[in-house]
Amino acid sequence: MRERCGPDFQVGVRISPERFGLRLGEVREVAAELLLSDAVDYLDLSLWDVAKQPEEEGFQDRPLMDWFTDLDRGTTRLGVAGKVRSGQQVTEALDRGADFVMVGRASILHHDFPERVRADGSFATRTPVSPAHLADEGLSPVFVEYMRNWRGFVTEAS
Repeated sequence: MRERCGPDFQVGVRISPERFGLRLGEVREVAAELLLSDAVDYLDLSLWDVAKQPEEEGFQDRPLMDWFTDLDRGTTRLGVAGKVRSGQQVTEALDRGADFVMVGRASILHHDFPERVRADGSFATRTPVSPAHLADEGLSPVFVEYMRNWRGFVTEAS
């Protein structure tokens, strides 16, 4: 990938540690190899919730994220994602060892979420929101309708 795209092209890998029948110990080993391989610039952990405990027995003595933040990274950066909806959660994830934090739903709710958090570290998103709010954030009518599938995200008012 780097050879074709050049040295300035970022290469990353996303890992979902608790999905697809994978064992946490094995995912941790793969992550450790990737972090030290110089093959990727960043590893993106899709945790579903950055504060959650692992589901797998034998790994429940600390949060899921912590099973990866203690790995040697070399020059590879480690990012986390999962139910981050406030400045406080961003700060906590960074304090626990993430190099960066990715936001999904928070940025759907507020296209300028990072700027809001930078200006006010206590900023937090609130749901449900109206379809008009989502339209104001730039979502198409089709996407607003899709968002209704996320329980508690969009108010019933049209």
